[in-house]
Amino acid sequence: MERSDVWFLVCTGAVVGFISGLAWSDLGHKTNWLFQYQTLVTGALAVIAAFFTVNAMNATEERQQARHDELMGFSRRSDRMIAERASALAGLFRGSAKDVSKLIDAFGEKFSDINDPKLPTRTEYNAAISILNRLNQCTDAPLIVDASRFFDAKTSISYYYIKNRSDTFLELIEILKSNRNKPTPNSPKAACKAISKALKELKIILPHLERLADSISTLKA
Repeated sequence: MERSDVWFLVCTGAVVGFISGLAWSDLGHKTNWLFQYQTLVTGALAVIAAFFTVNAMNATEERQQARHDELMGFSRRSDRMIAERASALAGLFRGSAKDVSKLIDAFGEKFSDINDPKLPTRTEYNAAISILNRLNQCTDAPLIVDASRFFDAKTSISYYYIKNRSDTFLELIEILKSNRNKPTPNSPKAACKAISKALKELKIILPHLERLADSISTLKA
C-alpha cells in the first residue's frame, strides 16, 4: 500500500470518528471543546482527506502512465526487431532481381523471332519455375509479411505488385510445361505470344523488386 493511501485511510477514519463523536454529543454527552469547534475541525479534516484523495489519484495515474509507457516500449522494441530482421532479407530480393533479369534475357532470346519461336526445354522451364518460386518464398516470408505494415506507400505498391504478377507468371510457366510434350501446329506461336506477354510483365516487376530491396535494407519501425 502506498504511503498516501495510508494517510487517506487515517484521515477518513478521523472524519468518521469525529462525526461519530458529534452524534454522541447530540445525545446529551457534550464535550465543550468538541461542541464549540466541531465545524472547524470537521472542515479541516475534510480538506486533509480531500488532499490525500487527490494525491492518491495522481499517484495512481502516474503508475498507470508508467505502465503504459513500459508496454509501449515493449511494443516499439518488438517492431524494431521485426524491421531489423526483415532488413536482412534485402540481399535475397536483390538476388531475385538478378535471377529475373537473367530469365528475361534467356526467354526473350528464345522468342526473339516470332515467326520461328523455340519452346524452352524442360530444364529451362524448371529453372524459370525455380527462380520464381524463390521470389515467391521471399515475398511470402513471415518476416516480410510482418514487416509489410512498416512499408511506405510506394514500397507497399511494389510489394503487392510483385506478389500478384509473379504468381501469375508461375502459373503460366506450369501450364506451358505441362503442355510441352503435346504440341499442336499453333502451339509454338501461342506459347511465344503468352511468354512474350509474361516477359513484359517481368520487365515491369524488375524496378519494383529493386525498390523493395532498397526499402527493406533501410526499413525502420
